[in-house]
Amino acid sequence: MGFESVFNDVMGPVMRGPSSSHTAGAWRIGCMVRSLLGDAPMSVRATFDPATQVPPPGHLGCPRRRTPPHIYSEAEITQLLRASLRLRR
Repeated sequence: MGFESVFNDVMGPVMRGPSSSHTAGAWRIGCMVRSLLGDAPMSVRATFDPATQVPPPGHLGCPRRRTPPHIYSEAEITQLLRASLRLRR
């Protein structure tokens, strides 16, 4: 049997989102707390380390800037519409 990291049982799987999957770790912690207490906790106090509240540069989002979208001119739109009409024939 392979080695299993304690972090997968305590903190949940390591995931990077911009999606709902990145909440799996917090969900796992909540499930473990409920399991250990036998019920939902009456209250929760969450604190954050001010030094880590802002992620380091490059941690979130796209690593490079996206190419700006092409804005079609009136002439290009007219050409596209004429070409699409020719396809229908």
